[in-house]
Amino acid sequence: MTKIALIDPTSLVGKELARLLPTWPGLSPTVDSFHTGTEEEHRVAEVGGGAALVAPLDDPMVLAGYDGVLTAGREATPRMTALAEALDELPQELPVVDAARAPVLRAATRVAAPAAQTQELPLHFRVPDPSVVATLHVLEAVSGLRPLAAGIHSEEPVSVLGPGAVQALARQAAARLQGEPAPTEELGAVLAFNFRGLPDDGAGAEASALLAPVEVSLTRAAVGRFHGHVVHLSLLFPEAISAETFETLCRSSESLRMAPAGLDMAEAPDSGSILVGPPSVSSSGRLLTVTATLDGLLFGGARTALELLDSLF
Repeated sequence: MTKIALIDPTSLVGKELARLLPTWPGLSPTVDSFHTGTEEEHRVAEVGGGAALVAPLDDPMVLAGYDGVLTAGREATPRMTALAEALDELPQELPVVDAARAPVLRAATRVAAPAAQTQELPLHFRVPDPSVVATLHVLEAVSGLRPLAAGIHSEEPVSVLGPGAVQALARQAAARLQGEPAPTEELGAVLAFNFRGLPDDGAGAEASALLAPVEVSLTRAAVGRFHGHVVHLSLLFPEAISAETFETLCRSSESLRMAPAGLDMAEAPDSGSILVGPPSVSSSGRLLTVTATLDGLLFGGARTALELLDSLF
């Protein structure tokens, strides 16, 4: 049995971790849950199909008694800040995986992909951005064609900011439909029926490190959508390829699913696959563009975190 500490199982990513963790192949875990919220009371979460008490994480050093730690919160509460400060004091060989890419944990973790099989200490990691995870799977499928470069554009839903952001977007949409000013206090900007460019925020450097030797550029945007990431990919190859070859290779991947009739965002949430649309190939055959959709709470979230944790044991 593997003893796992699950931090913040009531967040959106945490709920997916709580659902997947008890039956994840190879782990056979016992799970204790903690939260980094501001309240002193215990929370109640569903873990493995049953109710579980979630204690406040008052002393991060209790995590030293576990075989692995999964974090799923993003809010910079005092308890989360204390956890970030305590990571250096925890055993370096203790696997800690941040499934939510919390900004406050960024300095204490480094990005890694499950296939890295790294044993470099300390074993404190964060999952890659969902758009990078999608690109990793596509590049893995077509690796035999020796891709040279990848241009990535990521469209991020508000669910990356938590359940409160989903509700805030609904309020913005209602206000705009009624011709009233949309409230911006919770989202910082009007996202309902809108598209806003986002700063790189380090995702480009992470993509370059994880996807090397493929040359990478990355742009990001926030869109007025509740759930589901959209990734627009441009891939450059040394020799001409056909759309049919690309589709055949994608179909051979366990994580990719072709959508030849066109993508439908409604199929992305809760999907165990990255959905790939019909590709377009340039006249030379060397440049291919394609759009993919995925559930970022799973890919670049809970599923990727569990794959990474499993690879660290």
